[in-house]
Amino acid sequence: MYHQISAATFNIYRFLVPNSDRNIGYVLECKNTKKCLIFDPLDKDIIDKILDDNDLKPEYILNTHAHPDLFRTIHHKIKYLSDDLVILPGHDYLNNNLNFLNNLVSVNQPILEELKEIQSECLDSDLSSLKTISFEKRYNPFFRIDELSFLDILLEPEVFKSLTMEERFIKLRSLRDNW
Repeated sequence: MYHQISAATFNIYRFLVPNSDRNIGYVLECKNTKKCLIFDPLDKDIIDKILDDNDLKPEYILNTHAHPDLFRTIHHKIKYLSDDLVILPGHDYLNNNLNFLNNLVSVNQPILEELKEIQSECLDSDLSSLKTISFEKRYNPFFRIDELSFLDILLEPEVFKSLTMEERFIKLRSLRDNW
């Protein structure tokens, strides 16, 4: 199910993600602290097994590139991790993602003022500040597409209401790709 590569101070667990065009996932463990980094978390079950088998505590998630199959991971694993867990993205799309959310939300929603304030900190000349799971739960539409309260603040909620969760995710991804 997974392979372990051992070194003096760390272990690397690597695994082939089933049904994913041969994507490989990684968990990097500090032997001293049992804390770990999860790279490209595509398979909840394998990651859970690695964490449980080795009594590991995730500290960071690194998404090095986009995957259309991240829906399962977002809705079955990442969304339920500790709110203070820091996410290290593979791309700095924060300002663009906030603009996309701004485009989705209907006028006069309180979140629009929050977005304006956060975006004032985004500079083209520098990296965006790191964000937590808590931030993603609030401002990432892909984390919120399963919430009726989120659909209520959208300009066009009817686009999503009759869809399954996975269909909502795919529709949102399509809107984002064509935005």
